[in-house]
Amino acid sequence: NALLILAAVVGWVRFFPSEAALEKNVAGAFPVQAVRYLRQHPVPGPMLNSYGFGGYLVWAGVPRYGVFIDGRADLYEKAGVLRDFRKISDLAPDTIQLLRRYNVQSCFLKRGVPLATFLSDNPGWKLIYQDNLTDLFVRVSRSNRTDQNRTAPHTQSKGLD
Repeated sequence: NALLILAAVVGWVRFFPSEAALEKNVAGAFPVQAVRYLRQHPVPGPMLNSYGFGGYLVWAGVPRYGVFIDGRADLYEKAGVLRDFRKISDLAPDTIQLLRRYNVQSCFLKRGVPLATFLSDNPGWKLIYQDNLTDLFVRVSRSNRTDQNRTAPHTQSKGLD
């Protein structure tokens, strides 16, 4: 028994991931860099976020004004928010009207989702941050559209500069 316990302890110590390995895994799956950017450069709210990012944003304490949606779909379904979120994500014909109805001022999206492509082609929205996982857009006021569209977005990933 002692040998089995010793072998288990040695195996546990040898194969237990280091803190650096754990941080690397988290950074590969969650918007760690984008949250750092958001802490240094707050965006106006309310902010719409990708469904898979909501729980991480809540855990990270960003944004201060809450998330649009997270993994607790049953709460959002009862209020009708889940249905509207799906319509926005699926680019229903009333996507712009729904964003206005919820007064969405920024969007924290998984990189490459259809809504990100839609917003990048919309003059009312500006991409201000992009990394391997995340696209961050803010609504541009009509008076600032010309000046705002002249500046390049902040990028954190190789090949995006």
